Amino acid sequence: MNDTNRPLILALSDSTGETAQQTARAGLAQFGKFEDASVLLVSHVLNERDLEQCVKQAAALDAMLAYTLVGPVLRGKVKELAHKHDVLAVDLLGPLIARLSTHLGEAPLYTPGLGHELDADYFRRIEAI
Repeated sequence: MNDTNRPLILALSDSTGETAQQTARAGLAQFGKFEDASVLLVSHVLNERDLEQCVKQAAALDAMLAYTLVGPVLRGKVKELAHKHDVLAVDLLGPLIARLSTHLGEAPLYTPGLGHELDADYFRRIEAI
């Protein structure tokens, strides 16, 4: 844990980060005394340079990484960097995408933000009604 003895999670995403942040908070809710833990959102991480900065930041803060990166290259890189910098990291979206691909017999699009675009479209349609 970090110096304040308050757990810190870096919620890392290649889109808005809402999914990573909400999932981290949902996990923390299972540990009542840590419900005030800090979840720091880092959104729109789209390249290896930014990713490395985030992992180094997590290491400096003694934080855990919880990430929702859809691209397999960045997911692989975060695993590599987390290991290199001794940062605990969990992939929140990759395993689900892989299982869905197998189950559906389709290759994923690997396009960040698609779920949020659908949400925005839905709300525009509702607003129009």
